[in-house]
Amino acid sequence: MNPSQSGVGVALAAYCALYNNGSLVFLTGTMPVSPETALSGNTTLCTGTYSATAYGSPSYSSPNMVATASFTAGSYTPVAGGSCTFARGYKSDGTTAEADFTVGSAWIASQAVVLGQYCTSSGNSYKCTTAGTSSTTAPSGTTTFTDGTAVWTYQGAGQTFDVLISNPIIQIAVPISISQTMKMPAV
Repeated sequence: MNPSQSGVGVALAAYCALYNNGSLVFLTGTMPVSPETALSGNTTLCTGTYSATAYGSPSYSSPNMVATASFTAGSYTPVAGGSCTFARGYKSDGTTAEADFTVGSAWIASQAVVLGQYCTSSGNSYKCTTAGTSSTTAPSGTTTFTDGTAVWTYQGAGQTFDVLISNPIIQIAVPISISQTMKMPAV
């Protein structure tokens, strides 16, 4: 199937509307295989609340239709500390999970990095494949990059993960900011 941009835009807008007045919960641990899978051993670190209109109108950004999320606050205060590895999006009823999202941040120097954590650097996305501590030289290029005792593996150009937060190592009393774009292929 090769759907039109307008058709994909309609589908994306309908899907994004499921999140109106919903929440985005940031969690530790392994992302379940699907949002229908119950959380197990995960700790809730912080919760963001989507606005009444959770996403703006979709637009085309090759090769996807994209819509940017809107939240009720500029930042949110964590309820627990830990390494954020994914987020779960809920409808406004607070119990219906609609999606699990990968989470990352801009690369941060001299920080503990956990396995599976994402970052952006030099216009690219990377995933941590060996946990450790970053150095003072940001990852670059399109291969594996050793960064202090951490190892990052190139994931693609631009931001390839779903949710950008200010710091994936969440600390109590240190607010986090959230940026999220929903994507749907439209080629």
